[in-house]
Amino acid sequence: MYINEQVSSLSDFVSKLNTFLGTTVGTWTTFINTGAGQFAARKSGSGFDIAFSAQWDTGTPSNLGIYQFLGAYNSGVAPYQQANDSGNGAQSTSNATLGGARRAPIGNTPIQYWAFEDDHYVHVVVEFSSGNFTHLGAGQLFKYGDWTGGEYVYAQLFNQTAISNPGITVNQTTILDGLSNTGGSPSVSNIHEYVATIHCEGLPAQVASGKYAIHAGPVATLGNDRQAAPKARVAFTGGFRGGAIARSLARFDGSDLSGHVPMYPIVTYYWEKASNDAYGPMGYMKDVRGVSIRNYVGGQEVTVGSDTWIVFPTRLKFTGAGSASGTSGEQGIAYRKVTT
Repeated sequence: MYINEQVSSLSDFVSKLNTFLGTTVGTWTTFINTGAGQFAARKSGSGFDIAFSAQWDTGTPSNLGIYQFLGAYNSGVAPYQQANDSGNGAQSTSNATLGGARRAPIGNTPIQYWAFEDDHYVHVVVEFSSGNFTHLGAGQLFKYGDWTGGEYVYAQLFNQTAISNPGITVNQTTILDGLSNTGGSPSVSNIHEYVATIHCEGLPAQVASGKYAIHAGPVATLGNDRQAAPKARVAFTGGFRGGAIARSLARFDGSDLSGHVPMYPIVTYYWEKASNDAYGPMGYMKDVRGVSIRNYVGGQEVTVGSDTWIVFPTRLKFTGAGSASGTSGEQGIAYRKVTT
């Protein structure tokens, strides 16, 4: 299903997302406590367990901490204390601390949000100020092979300085990112704590009882999950901004006038770091594509055959006037609009 709603605050956004998933769609089990700044949503079935939770500071609402877990949600503990937590997202109710790990930087005066939901995902875009967007979501990859896992959770980090190529800096992350690293300026030494996480088990060289990978570029530190006995995480890469598909196809523009709208799939690979071997492709994000938005604006609908896609800048579109500093260039993300 699909929804686009106006919102008046961070709490109002979370409350409306809760209603959309738990009531309108009705196939997600949700939990919300706006007084404590807590939210969770889970959808499970044969071969999948898509679960994410959120925490925000009710006194200074701005950053929405985003977490991934497995199994039933326990409302008796905080969102970041759930069983089999992925390890990303700050263990805090303080807005400043939440800003130091995976979160959606929404602020307390967002304008509207879009939610794209189908059997195995919910992808959300929030316009938090005019022309500025942030992306968050959870789902399961369309997997190649029969490996265990594939569920992912992501949010966004945007660090932009005065450079000429704002869409390909490494000190940021969006959806399943393949460029995120500790370089760039300002350097983010713990960027592995901001990036997407993917549930995976039993992969080559993965530690026994390990459950998670991070999705990033060549980061040196992968970190641990937050199981009862924390386990080292492994690495996935490719996806958005990285890998052979994104590097080859992300540069082409489309337009309604030409009738040609190039989009590329978000395809991911397992990177076994000890041997430096890559396995895959392991799968791809359903109904999400990378796209150039040179000739489009955020929230614009684009028809391709029988499908309708809605396109957004990664963060803020560069209009071509003045400096590109503070923008995400003409880099964009397209989501397929599913209305049934």
